[in-house]
Amino acid sequence: MTMMLNRYLSWSLNKPKYLLVLASLIIACAIYAGKSVAIENNFAMLFSMDNPDNDYRQFYRDAFGAEDGLLVAIINPEDLTAELMASVESITDKLEASQRFVRVISPSNIPVIRSDEESVYIDPLFGDDDVAHMSLAEKLSYLRQSPNSANKILSTHSNALIIAAEMPLELDSFKKIKPHADFFKTIVSELTQQTDNEIELHFSGIAFTRMAVRDMMIADLALLVPVSMLLMALLIYYIFGSAYCVLITFFSFVFAVTCTKGFMGLCGDNINQITITFPILLLVIVVANNIHFYSRYRSEIADGKSIKDAVSATILFTAKATMISCLTTAVGFFALLSSEMEILRNFGFHLGFGVIFSLLGMLLIIPAMLMLLKPNFKPAKNYRVGSLLNSLVARSISDKNRWRVISVALFLLISCAYISSFANFNYFMSDMLNEEHPQVVAGELMAEHFSGPVPLEISILGADAAFRESQAIKAVTELNLWLEQLGYGKNNLHIGQIVIALNKAVTGENSIPDNRNAIAQLLLLAEESNNGILANVVTEDYSHARIQVNSIDIGASKLIELKQQINQYQQQHLVDSGLQIKLTGETLVVYGGMNKLAEELLLSILTALALILLMVFIVFRQWRLTLAAIFPNVLPIMIGLSIYVISGEGLNPLPGIVFCMAIGVGVDDTIHLYSRYQEERSLGKNQELAIIDAMAHIQGALFSSSVILAAGLLVFMLSSFSWNQDLGWLGATLIIAALLADILLTPAFMSIGAKAESYEPALTDG
Repeated sequence: MTMMLNRYLSWSLNKPKYLLVLASLIIACAIYAGKSVAIENNFAMLFSMDNPDNDYRQFYRDAFGAEDGLLVAIINPEDLTAELMASVESITDKLEASQRFVRVISPSNIPVIRSDEESVYIDPLFGDDDVAHMSLAEKLSYLRQSPNSANKILSTHSNALIIAAEMPLELDSFKKIKPHADFFKTIVSELTQQTDNEIELHFSGIAFTRMAVRDMMIADLALLVPVSMLLMALLIYYIFGSAYCVLITFFSFVFAVTCTKGFMGLCGDNINQITITFPILLLVIVVANNIHFYSRYRSEIADGKSIKDAVSATILFTAKATMISCLTTAVGFFALLSSEMEILRNFGFHLGFGVIFSLLGMLLIIPAMLMLLKPNFKPAKNYRVGSLLNSLVARSISDKNRWRVISVALFLLISCAYISSFANFNYFMSDMLNEEHPQVVAGELMAEHFSGPVPLEISILGADAAFRESQAIKAVTELNLWLEQLGYGKNNLHIGQIVIALNKAVTGENSIPDNRNAIAQLLLLAEESNNGILANVVTEDYSHARIQVNSIDIGASKLIELKQQINQYQQQHLVDSGLQIKLTGETLVVYGGMNKLAEELLLSILTALALILLMVFIVFRQWRLTLAAIFPNVLPIMIGLSIYVISGEGLNPLPGIVFCMAIGVGVDDTIHLYSRYQEERSLGKNQELAIIDAMAHIQGALFSSSVILAAGLLVFMLSSFSWNQDLGWLGATLIIAALLADILLTPAFMSIGAKAESYEPALTDG
């Protein structure tokens, strides 16, 4: 290790150009390796591959199609006119003719059950000579009464109607879905040009919401990351008075990000919904470590050393701490490889290597550029707050106050841990967008004019031909009635509704026949219609039925509660029926997956913290330092969780990502403090004086890096995307919390066992 460090030191001081050429070559190779890496919103990655709910979801999708692949256009005209309905029919025909969709549904082509004195009909009410004699009012009346169209395709209490198109099952990512969604939007939007009727047009559905979230996230990151970097650059320039510092930091950041992306390319991976945050996380680590490097270099120059000697001293002392902090942080992120979820394993793997690449970039770039550019840093200012902090640290580690500070720290940690124990995971898709976003407005219209924007799927599985029996069909109807009593839908679609409507058309009775032959005749009538009226509620072999429920966004907790209630219903009412009911579908798996993602991310981060503390003990071999490291690394996370509990907000995956930032800063600052402390001890100072002088030397770097990072993250509060806003305020809060813990609490724990002696604080490094 010593031989490698000496060789690296020699190259940095004597051949800096070679190191920069090497860094540039690595960047070029990384750019080539990462050229195929794209931002891929593969929705299936949000689900655990070993999740039984996901397996059943796939089984259900094979039977009934993918509700998450439904593109929905909400058309709310001033009047429902013949001209408008003709345009709806024309647009429906265009969508069907495109062959892009499995099926297209609208008021013009949906089959409606009706009868007259001569026969029973199961046909669309538009585009057929057989219905030419019917007035528009009659057609609309039938649509508002038919079980498969009332409040599903046409609102029963307004003029709002829907055109929907189901995409093929294999379209499971943004790249695959977008062309179909854009085509759907383009064709449906022609409606506003084909009629003089004043029309309010909105697009809804899970697919559109996912695309909106992805587009907003990327647009915000593309704007706010550069703005954040610009603000950080200005602050770095203000603190050190050199544009070269900004240039070196930018070069280091580009190296880390480019290499990480290139590594993704070599692994055959794309950027997903979680790894899209890796540039921000690496920016935090790069800036924090660079600030420590610049501060130490400036201090060595202020002591009268030459540039070469200053760089040499900085490498010997700061580079070691940087290596330890980066490797420790990387090990923490690699702990995510134990996660059940592929997306978290992917995140931990690439971010762990990203931290290592950031370390490599700093070692190759910073000393070499300092040697070549020879920047003139402005002298560090001795702010009054620095003297106050020196005095505060000295008092906090005195025999009189040490245990008071430790008691306060333990009280804070225990209190926050207790409050955090009440944290709940409750994902809402609607929370990801602001109230004015078109997708949120569309969801509100779905709730106002129809049943709601969120599909809930109830699967009822039986033996072959089970749903040809009156008893099974009645069981489905009773289950639906129970769901309505719980508040889940008033116009749910199921086989019982179809049978009742057919029976009423044939016999005039509004009920399900008890006679098996009567049921068979009604089902045969539906089968012979060739309009697929049964395909949406039961499979061809009549072994698998469904209840389609549309609801408002009830959140993950309510959804899990409903799943448990349905399981209880199974035990209480259907235990000997031969029927098995399950809540399933995309919504359950996505919401459950996001809850699981948030929970696993948090648990993995706590595991990572345990590994980091173990690494601290292995490196420094002092239990006091390991104990002291708990507070700047664990306390901010407990504070963050407590904030969520007190505010009444449910946890989503975002806090876990922010906690990764807090780990990056907390570990970095802690390791640099401990490294400086050991350096002071090696000079013969006693424990107490070494703590005071170590803090005096690095407090400027601690403050500078924390303020710069917090200011940069606060820029994200300007985002229109709620998760980015939370990223801003929560990230800044935790970074400042880690800073305060390092300055106010850590020294007290480090001083356990110290003997009181007089002291003269060292001059700060600024």
